[in-house]
Formats: sequence, C-alpha cells, structure tokens
Amino acid sequence: MTFESKQAASKVAELLSSYAKGEADPAEVVKPQVMDLIFAGVPSLDQAIASYRFICDDFLAKVIAVKGMPTKVISEGSNGEIRSSSGKSIAADFEQLLPLLKRRHAWCIENYGAQAEICFRKYVSEIRGLIDGFFAKVPVTAKERTSNISKIKREIGYFARWQQLFYTHKAMSFASEVEYIFILSGEPIAAVWKYNPLDEQCEFPPTVDHRPRDGRVYAVRGNWAEAKGFMIAGPDGYIDDIDRPHQETGCMCHLHWLHGIRRLPEDMLTSKGRAALTARLTIPTMQQTSEKASAPAARKG
Repeated sequence: MTFESKQAASKVAELLSSYAKGEADPAEVVKPQVMDLIFAGVPSLDQAIASYRFICDDFLAKVIAVKGMPTKVISEGSNGEIRSSSGKSIAADFEQLLPLLKRRHAWCIENYGAQAEICFRKYVSEIRGLIDGFFAKVPVTAKERTSNISKIKREIGYFARWQQLFYTHKAMSFASEVEYIFILSGEPIAAVWKYNPLDEQCEFPPTVDHRPRDGRVYAVRGNWAEAKGFMIAGPDGYIDDIDRPHQETGCMCHLHWLHGIRRLPEDMLTSKGRAALTARLTIPTMQQTSEKASAPAARKG
C-alpha cells in the first residue's frame, strides 16, 4: 500500500467510525466522501493501460535493437549488455518478422486493456459492496466497528495495488507473443500443450479451463510436413485456432514444440508419413548389416 493509499484508508476509517457512532453527516453525504477518498489513491484504468503500453514499447525497442529475444548477460552483472538469444537465422529474417511483431504488440495492448477493465470492475464492485453493506447495516458495538472497518481498509489496500496485482498475471504476455513468432520461423510442425497447475491458484484464473488441453497436440498450419503430405491436423486442430499460453489472464501454461514427425501421434501421420519413418528406421539397420558383412575376418593367431 502506498503512502497516499494508507492516508486514504485511515481517513475512510475515521469517517466510517464517526458515522457509526452518530458523530458525522448523513449517509448521502458521507458515502460519496468515502468513495472519493478510496478512488483518489487508485490508479485509473487509463493509467494502467498507459503503463503497460510503455513496458511493451520498451521491450519491442530492445527486440528491434538486438534483432531477437533480448537477454542480459548475467556474468556481466546488473550493467550487463543485452544481446539476442535467438540466433543468426532470426537476425537474418528480422525485417520480414518485424511487421508481425508490431501487430502482436498492438494486439497485446488491446488485449491487456480489455482484461484489465474486467479486473478493475471486479475490484470496484467488491469495494462498493463492502461500503454499501456498511451503510445498510451499521455496526453497533466497538468490536463490530473494528472488524468491519479493518476489512474495508484491507480491501482498500488491495484496490490501491490492483494495477500491480493484475500486471503480474500479464507480465509474460508480450514476450510470449514475440517468442511464438520466432519459434514459428524455425518451422515447427506441432505443439504439445503443457498445463500448469498454477492456473488454478491465480486470483484471476483463465476464463477458459486449460486442464483438458494438457498433452493435446496442435498442428502448425501449413508446416513443411503437412505440405509434403507426411501429416494432417489431428482431432485437436491447429494451434492458431485457440488461445495460446499467457494470452488469457492468469494462464501459466507453455507449449512443447515438435520439429519432426517421429513424435507425432499416430492419428496425425499419413500413410506417406509412416512410410517415411519406416524407411528412416531401416536404413541404419541395412548400413550396419553391410558394414558387418564387409568387415575383415579376424586373423588366427
């Protein structure tokens, strides 16, 4: 809780205590004063979006500067140089990838704004409910007043930090989108969804339940193996048809990427794909047999 929000919470407590004791103005006067004090120390929705935009702008600038995923060199300490951890192929193709990165940058900010509004309204509803409840049933005894007012002060503290609390759920969103674009440029053929139980522990769990997705395999649309007829999309469909990890508020899942057909589920392999796998498996055996046949006989001592 900031100094300003602590001051606001203390003033709210004084007003409510005085009102409960019959020492203050009527409810129609005191209640608006209480709400004004509460909102005075709370970041607005527009401020939260502006702050997130600044963070995304800064990250995109670093991505552009190093032409890849920016990573600080740990061995050089806090002042370590920021370098790309994405490799030379990303740097070589960076100009073609940049428009995609900018589109995801804009999408992330729009997505953050929509989800932040839901979070903000949730906090507003909760704090209004507590204040309305206090005035609807004014606590009579000192013990009741202390209990009610302490709960309100605690919620004011949470509300004052709503922007920070919400951001922790969205901190990886844009970085995850950047990484997704870079990974796709490496031509993976599918992604395996890995569920994280932390989803269930978040204050703002994803609106979509990701538990059933654990272990599901999603094809990458138009990948090289699909183009060659080695594979088809399975029953889970394509990765671009669903929300991805970190897009939903509170999602902590991740994707495990597949680059070859060997680890695909059987129902995603075509007959051509199975034949290709069989051919690859038999070639080493044939080579080993040939090597054994051509090996010189051991000399007799």
